[in-house]
Amino acid sequence: MKKKFGMILALGCVGVACFTAGCATGSKLDEYQKQGYKVMVTYDANGGEFLGRDGVMIMDLFKPADYEKESDGKVHIQLTEPTDANRPTSSSDKVTLTKGGYFFAGWYETREMLKNEDGEVIDEEGVVLKESNGAYVYPDTNDSAMPAYTYDNHWDFATDEIVYSDEDDVVEMTLYAAWVPYYQFDYYYQKDGAWTLLQSTTFDYKTTNAEGSKTYDKDTIWIPDWKDGAMNHTYTYANGTNFEFPKIAGTTFKAAYLDEACTQKIEDEFVHSGTLDVEHGVAVNRVQNIYIEVEQGEWYRIQTAEQLSLHGNPAGIYEIQADLDFDKGDGSYWEWPAAFEANTFTGKFYSADGHNYKIKNATALHISSTATFGGLFGKVAATAEIKNVTFENATFDLYATGVKLQDAEYGLFAGYIEEGASVSNVTLIGGTVRIGQVNWENGYSLNLVANGYVSGLQTTDKIKLQVYGMELMTSYYYAIDPTSVTVDEDFNVSMSAGYYDLTESSYDIEY
Repeated sequence: MKKKFGMILALGCVGVACFTAGCATGSKLDEYQKQGYKVMVTYDANGGEFLGRDGVMIMDLFKPADYEKESDGKVHIQLTEPTDANRPTSSSDKVTLTKGGYFFAGWYETREMLKNEDGEVIDEEGVVLKESNGAYVYPDTNDSAMPAYTYDNHWDFATDEIVYSDEDDVVEMTLYAAWVPYYQFDYYYQKDGAWTLLQSTTFDYKTTNAEGSKTYDKDTIWIPDWKDGAMNHTYTYANGTNFEFPKIAGTTFKAAYLDEACTQKIEDEFVHSGTLDVEHGVAVNRVQNIYIEVEQGEWYRIQTAEQLSLHGNPAGIYEIQADLDFDKGDGSYWEWPAAFEANTFTGKFYSADGHNYKIKNATALHISSTATFGGLFGKVAATAEIKNVTFENATFDLYATGVKLQDAEYGLFAGYIEEGASVSNVTLIGGTVRIGQVNWENGYSLNLVANGYVSGLQTTDKIKLQVYGMELMTSYYYAIDPTSVTVDEDFNVSMSAGYYDLTESSYDIEY
């Protein structure tokens, strides 16, 4: 029978033929040759790392005299791939071969550095390199660089053999590890009239396409779609990890294309078109460009109160597409977005089809220790637009603040509406303003509807006003005197602040 393994020279720690550069040269190899080891195979990591160590290579030595000759009178030696689990070692450590950001394509007998049309050596991205002391560097920085290679004579460990005859003296062969950069999606968007790279995502082509791979869909991207009222950029891979389609801040995804002219639209999903030229160990169409079309602003399409509760963005553009009821029907309520209540709203909130939709039973709870305004919308900016909506039975609960309020503005619809804000066809049907443990100072403005420019608002039914206390042992603490509260014809509220110990938990204010 033929021997399967030859002599495997080793470093003591791992028991494989691992040599650092220059280790197994000169007299040491001459000595092995005199002992009959005439076939020498070197495995060059070619920029990768055996066992996580830089500059390590593996060498196998074979003694032809130990092998039976075949019918052709020659010795046939089959090699064992360096990382094969059956390769013998002197320890339990397995031989590893890695290179960050690259996958291993195979072993090849010959390699040739890639050059551009001018005959200059280049890296995988086509960047020109220069030679320096036997190595290659980037010209501008002198940082070390790895030339790109193309390969020939792919070695198949299942079928290929070294054939040795008695006429041969010493046979030396080097097999080179071929490395291919991870395949890539490059995402571009329009900036200042030009396509600009936004982001790149990569994947291991070989692992993804391996038979039975658990990451078989890593070569696929999924186009964002509407989900729960917002544009969803997340897709879950088969292995449970997430793919995130790139998002441009302040915009909403509209479409994605394969070409700069935006004529080849991607529908739903797209599989990377790259392939691997195994014969030469190089990628074909490794980089796939994706061109993204967006709309300015972060858009939401709201059909339920739950969706609005999930997506509070004071700069958002909200298309209200149905009546929204924040009452769940079981005694609980969806939360009104806190980001609306204590911030300046600069976006849009409207019925896109012109129908006036009702928003029922929304409650804005003010607990901010810093905001000096509050309401369903804390403040409505001059650039904002709110139209074609009706708020029915809304509540603004001025629960508490952490600092004394001075120059503060509050209202059921908004603390303040700035001049220039587009507020039109907005109606309040009833509603309630509640006042709790608030530390009042001079200069506050509390209005049952809103402060500022309210011409676009209209009310039907009376807005209720309630003052409530904090429970003590046998009574309730009040920050204002309920008997001092008054409301004028423009819905401005006046009151006296202080400390009041009262017996009732709340008081409805008549006006």
